[in-house]
Amino acid sequence: MFFRRSGMTISKVTHVGTSAPSDPFEGMLWLDTSQNTIRLKVFRDNQWVLPQFHIHGHSPYDITPQGNGSGLNADKLGELHASTTPNPYTIPASNSMGVLYSAWFSNTIRSFENTIDPVAYYNQNGQDYPLQVGEVARISFNNTTSAPLRIATYSDTEYLMWIIPSNTGSNSGGGDNPIYLNPNNTTYNNAFVYAGVYRNSSGLGSSYVTYSSFRIGWSWSHIFCIIRNLTVYKNITGICDTYRGSTDWPALIIFSTDWRDTTTSWTSLGTVVFPQNSSGYVLVQRIF
Repeated sequence: MFFRRSGMTISKVTHVGTSAPSDPFEGMLWLDTSQNTIRLKVFRDNQWVLPQFHIHGHSPYDITPQGNGSGLNADKLGELHASTTPNPYTIPASNSMGVLYSAWFSNTIRSFENTIDPVAYYNQNGQDYPLQVGEVARISFNNTTSAPLRIATYSDTEYLMWIIPSNTGSNSGGGDNPIYLNPNNTTYNNAFVYAGVYRNSSGLGSSYVTYSSFRIGWSWSHIFCIIRNLTVYKNITGICDTYRGSTDWPALIIFSTDWRDTTTSWTSLGTVVFPQNSSGYVLVQRIF
């Protein structure tokens, strides 16, 4: 095996060991196995140095670990450098615990700036979007009673969901009826059991009711919930602030809804159904 550098032919490897050969010559290669590492060195200008190689006319590529010389590019992968801080076209680096540096973490999830539109994906591909772990979907709805999420779901997955309405609040005008999530974009007769604790202007109370889909809110509500699709345990647990009701504005509700059918597969996250025309958007993030 021979190498060529700047018009000079470098010979094949002629020495392997933990110490340098005693009779080196210009262009000689030594495979240094000292310090529990393997480093290729070349004898040039009366000294042993780490070689750089030109590949197809491109700039030098060093094949040794970073820190063993100068001008090294061993931190690169596919022409991208690694870094502890966020930069364009840069690979994130982890600390000694194998965790991303906080600068990368905060920059990645800040304000859910980078979201996908599953409805647009559905319109283009005719199927629900397969949301990946960590991805955030944003679904807008405007003056409507339903908001299809168009998100594919599978057994043993979990999600966070926020419903953020833009309708203004008041003491009247809200329909005193539930907000639902219809899994698979349909209903299942009396297959869901809802348990909730609430505080409104009338006092503290609770409810335990059977429905035909997940009840997740009431009237107009700002909602945060955890969605679990475990086949044998399909559940939505959350908290919501209900506003714009005739007597109970605001109202705080903590709830849990179980889908007691352990045989029907939950394959489409479903459709949010409102009791009256509503506007705003939904954020869904897959966390598992």
